[in-house]
Amino acid sequence: MQRLIQLGCFAVLTAIIGFSLFLGMSLNIEGYNPIVPDINTVYTSGFSQEKFEHIEAKMSLGDVLGLLGAPVVKSEQFGYWYYSSQGHDYHYA
Repeated sequence: MQRLIQLGCFAVLTAIIGFSLFLGMSLNIEGYNPIVPDINTVYTSGFSQEKFEHIEAKMSLGDVLGLLGAPVVKSEQFGYWYYSSQGHDYHYA
């Protein structure tokens, strides 16, 4: 009987975690939302998906900045730029 209770608890816990992950609510509340992926996303004023799709590997830094404008977050140390944030209060570069 105790084994059945343990299996039942495990099944319920597994179902709750699986359902939460399916809905995009991870354990730290910062998951991916499959229904509305951009729900909390804030983009820079110059960004658009159409402009982003025009970026090519051979483009210069000046060309990319001219096309998209300044990123939301720019890390010189690690060499990455973000043109969106997940609702965080980042300062524009």
